Amino acid sequence: MITEGRLRGHINQIDSIVHFETRSAIETWDGQIQNLCFLVNGIIDRIGAAEPEWMRKYEQQASGKSS
Repeated sequence: MITEGRLRGHINQIDSIVHFETRSAIETWDGQIQNLCFLVNGIIDRIGAAEPEWMRKYEQQASGKSS
């Protein structure tokens, strides 16, 4: 059940499972994660536009290549 914008559920740490009380909670959570990813991608795009050389070096470093 979703009340006041909160997701109701519990975490089973032993089995690494998150249980929600309703299916709609999962859909809400998925939407929030999708929105967060969209916002992070927008920030990355802005960094790349403002500092393309830094972004190129970072991408090389992240992929294990040296410059």
